[in-house]
Amino acid sequence: MTQDTRTKPKLSVIMANRNGVEFLQGAVESVLSQSFSDFELIVSDDCSTDNSLTVLSNISDTRLRVITATESLGPGGARNRAIDVARGTWIAIVDADDLMHRDRFQTLLETTTNTDAIIVADNQLFFEGADQATGATLFPVASRTIQIDIAALLDPDFLGQPNQLGYLKPIIRRDALADLRYRSDLPIGEDFDLLLRLTMAGHALALISEALYFYRRRSGSTSHRLKPKDAAAMITALTDIRALAPNHKGAIDTRISALRHRMTLETVVQDAKAWRLGRAALGVACDPIVAMDLGKIAKRKVFRKRPATPFSGVLPSNLAAASFRKQTMVHVRVPTFQRPEQLRRALEGLQNQTEPNWICDVYDDDPSCSSERVVTDLRDARINYHANRQNLLASKNIDQCFTKANPHHAQFFCVLEDDNQLLPTHLEDNIRVIEREGVEIVMRNQLVEYASGTEDAHLSDTGLLESKFDEGIYSPERFHLALLADMGASNGGLFWSNRAVSDLEIKVTTSATLQEYLRTFAIVEPVYVAMTPTAVWAENGTNTTRDLGSAAGWFRRELALKRSVQVLQRLVWNKADDAAQSDFVQGNGFRYPASMRAAGLVKSHTRLFVSQALSPSETLRLALRGTLIRIAGRPEPGLSEFLKRFGADAERS
Repeated sequence: MTQDTRTKPKLSVIMANRNGVEFLQGAVESVLSQSFSDFELIVSDDCSTDNSLTVLSNISDTRLRVITATESLGPGGARNRAIDVARGTWIAIVDADDLMHRDRFQTLLETTTNTDAIIVADNQLFFEGADQATGATLFPVASRTIQIDIAALLDPDFLGQPNQLGYLKPIIRRDALADLRYRSDLPIGEDFDLLLRLTMAGHALALISEALYFYRRRSGSTSHRLKPKDAAAMITALTDIRALAPNHKGAIDTRISALRHRMTLETVVQDAKAWRLGRAALGVACDPIVAMDLGKIAKRKVFRKRPATPFSGVLPSNLAAASFRKQTMVHVRVPTFQRPEQLRRALEGLQNQTEPNWICDVYDDDPSCSSERVVTDLRDARINYHANRQNLLASKNIDQCFTKANPHHAQFFCVLEDDNQLLPTHLEDNIRVIEREGVEIVMRNQLVEYASGTEDAHLSDTGLLESKFDEGIYSPERFHLALLADMGASNGGLFWSNRAVSDLEIKVTTSATLQEYLRTFAIVEPVYVAMTPTAVWAENGTNTTRDLGSAAGWFRRELALKRSVQVLQRLVWNKADDAAQSDFVQGNGFRYPASMRAAGLVKSHTRLFVSQALSPSETLRLALRGTLIRIAGRPEPGLSEFLKRFGADAERS
């Protein structure tokens, strides 16, 4: 082991260890493999009697420092020893059996810059044993950075579930710590105690919802069960704080009462196990609620079963060395309106994905919030409900799901309409395509659900793209030519990365049908067309579009739509080079029947000699129809504004 000779790294990582040899090397490597590198790692060994020091001595990294002791002071005391010799501007706390995402320190430090916070912590993903993810997180994912003060720390509930903020592993500015240290008389709860005293000193805590810290739950950890003597120590610490924080006396007393109840419960359980039945009965008599808790414990043991979880993924076997992704890797956006049962089906399909690292935002366009109950009942912290502030109708509600905004710092995105479905490998397969092919946008084939929402619902045998494309990469100019025969990219078939330069949000008022044409036109980079169907598109007709806000009659709306499409068709054909045009006409890369390709050219360009696939009479009919649309039709009002982004003129087309 070599020593780092730098005088002041930006970050000092503090790791207390006592007999943690089983997981110690993984925890250390998880720190040393961080993308942010300006740190020192101080492992404070608390008189280990196992091979911990031998393991540490075999790790060659100048950033690693090991300090030892002759007297065990517990986790708090061991951390204090490390803090006293730390040289960094920031102090980070990491446990010796936990792991982290490789971008964790970088993300936390960026948050300190963006928020001016001096204490920053992140969400945690729980896992068990060696690498089995439970899917549970420390708190529900939120779409913002949350400011936490002493009142929030003491509140029994946080974001609608029991408050577990005492498990946080923050980074703290060294000068904010000053003389504050961990209480060495607390074998458990020492993190929460320090956070309380820091917030009492006026230092707010910035909390980000990304689960970048991976917390190992195991039966031997000190926080697995609360021993009576440990509860007594926590009560003493809270009593000391209560004397210094009179404004929060009620909340602290509530917490003390809860600890006393748990202490009584644990004492009764221990007495019962040792057949000290008289003492156990006395404990129950002193706290009757204990009897109810004992009944719950007995019921769990009799009816033991695997807890239900919305997540059944397995973390990489070598968590420390793996360059694994952030927990909010895929951001799934779901527009919905008054279809709660179909929405439930769509979200349950999302929960069954083989790729578990996703977060979902549901945007409900129903003023009565009919879909909120669906999200609440699923009890999945990865699914967030949003009620639109005003009725957007289908087109705008769908369009907001294609925003370039990235509130969860996700790497990938897709849209799941409430009546559609994802097959189990949808997310995983699309990520694999992006990483393998070096593209940023995938258009995925979809099965069709006919008669969706009825007893006669059934799936197609083949996907939507079977008669349209060949699998492979299409340049944007070549991909746009699909507009001559069809509408191009389906909303539910698009999957893209945060590196995509195309802006898929239309941002102007159009019909939902025209939006798909415009979204295809908005793609300005190569697209990979993936032919294996991994999603399901529901054929619902007018129930899907729901453009009830249009004041124009049906005929005028249809004429405006067809004229708008004609404008786009003329633009994409004129922009394509000779090779792309030839490919389209000859069917190279395009499986559309020759008659469909020829019909598109005739209607949009009045070309009378395109292909032998059309009879002279059909060619003339289509040419006449296209001419009438061009003369009588007026494009939808939002088209000109949309095309200005691309330097195109709707009137000239």
